[in-house]
Amino acid sequence: MVPRSNSKFILLTFAALSLLPISIAGAEVFVSEQFGFRYSVPDGFLEQTDENPAVLKDGTSMTVALFAEDVQTNKVLVAICILRLGQIVDSNQRVDLTIIPKQDGIKRSLESRRWQKTELQVIRQEATLDPGIDVIGYVIQFPLKDEAIAVRVQGPKSRSDEVLKAFNMSVDGFVNTKAYVVKMESIGTSNSKQA
Repeated sequence: MVPRSNSKFILLTFAALSLLPISIAGAEVFVSEQFGFRYSVPDGFLEQTDENPAVLKDGTSMTVALFAEDVQTNKVLVAICILRLGQIVDSNQRVDLTIIPKQDGIKRSLESRRWQKTELQVIRQEATLDPGIDVIGYVIQFPLKDEAIAVRVQGPKSRSDEVLKAFNMSVDGFVNTKAYVVKMESIGTSNSKQA
């Protein structure tokens, strides 16, 4: 579902989001006309500035929006990142965890979530950043018509119920405002079915 170069970024930087400092003001609903979606931001999260965004091959930032808890402490926060993937994905594609390089201290598994009228795969990841800093996170890809969007939610493993709640709210709060890809019959957008 994600090209290897992007999947490596998504999985390797999974942990970095939870260490971001609090900054900018929050929003209740984030709307992206460019990518064709709106996102209901879970209560208690504020929009952030991504100081070190990863970039696509064309040099544009992958980060569409970044949110973190509204907590003024040095503790590890729950963070939500919305990323553009630079390509169209088919919701029927299946992730093969065996092609993702294994790393010490990182465990990955697959789950699924119902979105709209389709079942989407979710990568669940547990990782140790430093001794005593264990994180858990989830990534889901939304097969939007012009370009797929990934939503990643991550936070401390000690608060796994809160991380999972924020993830489930993120999936429920993600609404396409344009058609989305149901099935790609061949490479290219001209032969894709849309809903």
